Amino acid sequence: MHQVSVFGAGKIGEAICAMLGGSGRYEVTVADASLERAASIAASFPRVRAEQLDLSDIPVVVAVSAQT
Repeated sequence: MHQVSVFGAGKIGEAICAMLGGSGRYEVTVADASLERAASIAASFPRVRAEQLDLSDIPVVVAVSAQT
């Protein structure tokens, strides 16, 4: 199973989570400044989990990216 991070829980991020998470071949982490928004997406699709992330904090973004 592939692991993917999606940065941003807007409409495009949600569409990517739906496509990848729903395929059964990917485990997806959706990261957004709003944990509530990311969690809403994660609750809607299988194999998607939410994480709160400040995208302006580059070392943290790099660390999350390295996990996938």
